[in-house]
Amino acid sequence: SKWRRTTSIPENTGHIYFNALAASKHMYIFGGNYMDPETKRPVAVPDVWRASINADGSLGQWAKCSPLPKPRKFGSVVFVDGQLYYLGGQYHRQVYHTTIKDDGSLAPWRETRNLISNRFGFRTFHFNRHLYAVGGSILHNRRSDIVFRGKFADDGSVPKWRRSEPLPTPLG
Repeated sequence: SKWRRTTSIPENTGHIYFNALAASKHMYIFGGNYMDPETKRPVAVPDVWRASINADGSLGQWAKCSPLPKPRKFGSVVFVDGQLYYLGGQYHRQVYHTTIKDDGSLAPWRETRNLISNRFGFRTFHFNRHLYAVGGSILHNRRSDIVFRGKFADDGSVPKWRRSEPLPTPLG
């Protein structure tokens, strides 16, 4: 099968250092950087965009969703039981979550318990009602062997984070 061009990402949406995730028949793009034309410097954005995923795999038109509460880049996203989570980001430790509505739009973001420390460039996954944040960097691109684990509450929040066994080698 060949690669095929589909609907392009809208201009100035944070084309670098963003996160992307497919969930509930939609593709989502979270945060990232765009290059400010006046200052010629990268600027983090809070934007969230979504496009429907068509039956043939192509994408529909992009539409803005509820933005992240703050501009973010280098965070991590995960989809769990109808909830989207955005964790960390360069020099940040906040964790936000939202619900995907039936039409693919997002409810307003809510903040849940922060990660134990700043984290960016890490990966997240979930298993057995637990959310894991693995590796990444803390400051100045120093890779980390730290694993954080938080158990989901019934409302989708993560009320407490704990350190788990460290990775055998730092990842980031």
